Amino acid sequence: MRTKLYYHPVMKEHLTGENHPERPERIDAALSAVHEFSQIQIVESGPCTEEDVLAVHPPEYLEKLRSEIPAEGVVMASSGDVMLSPKTLEAAFHASGAICRAIDDVMLGITDNAYVLQRPGGHHAERETAKGFCIFAHAVVGARYAKNHYPDEIKKIAIVDFDIHGGNGTDDCVRGSPDEEDFMLVSSHQAYTEHGAYQGLYPMGFGNPRYDREHPTIINIPLPAGTKSHAFRAAYEDKVFPRLREFAPDLILVEAGYDGDARELFDVTKGKKFLLAPDDFYWLGSELRDIAREHSKGRIVMVMAGGYNLQVLADGTRASLAVLQDMPMPKQKLLPESLRSPPVRDLGY
Repeated sequence: MRTKLYYHPVMKEHLTGENHPERPERIDAALSAVHEFSQIQIVESGPCTEEDVLAVHPPEYLEKLRSEIPAEGVVMASSGDVMLSPKTLEAAFHASGAICRAIDDVMLGITDNAYVLQRPGGHHAERETAKGFCIFAHAVVGARYAKNHYPDEIKKIAIVDFDIHGGNGTDDCVRGSPDEEDFMLVSSHQAYTEHGAYQGLYPMGFGNPRYDREHPTIINIPLPAGTKSHAFRAAYEDKVFPRLREFAPDLILVEAGYDGDARELFDVTKGKKFLLAPDDFYWLGSELRDIAREHSKGRIVMVMAGGYNLQVLADGTRASLAVLQDMPMPKQKLLPESLRSPPVRDLGY
């Protein structure tokens, strides 16, 4: 099985400040897992075009971002909870570009499947708002790219997001669009009820299934804190796999967020953790890979999302790469001491 991994070193030059959980070392942690797979080729991919980004985000948003990029140092975006540094926008274009290049190579038969590293992240970025460490909605940029460049082969796309935080940005960039029903959006995420009101872990209030009733191809799966393997897997078996097979996508994109791992950092999950393990990510990835083989000619691209404990990120990446390579679940391997997770500051949300 041919698998390629796509990234660019400039992703590490997106700086977020001291002890921020979304830090450049996340790229190193993910790459440490790749080196254990001798058959996986690492591809340094180029940026996407501005036209690719504008297929998802309006030009006013892009100009606003450009106006806020500092000449030096690190600042917070005006929308909050997103850090900007001189190379942030260049890194974001390369992150979206990595997905587009991966899709090209899958479509052209250069690789069977692909894994994409991305910094800054993507699934919280809304059409007009940077949010939750994210600048561009990379998966949607990739999906639009696929539809625009391969219209005869790619008509329906599924985006499956298993990060503990809801995929609000992906949702915002697709929900209500004229071709919404060409996309199946799946987001499993942690949520809870407080004083009778639905609350998502992040962003607050996102992902209430009651708002999906008139959107048959949008599936939000809120799960409570403390969710373990059985409940996580049952939710996908009951609520996702049958509808995904019925939808029969031509391409599956996976937002692979490993922050549901029981070892994830306390501050990132506000102490309201899932209790999952790499075996669960391997299981879900294997199921999605098999559905891709049944309905999508094997076309599946996995994209790194959450995972801020660097060991969690490395182990999750290793599990996903084993899925793509058709290999058994690998043993966990301790990261070198230089990549052990330091304490991170409380971000205050």
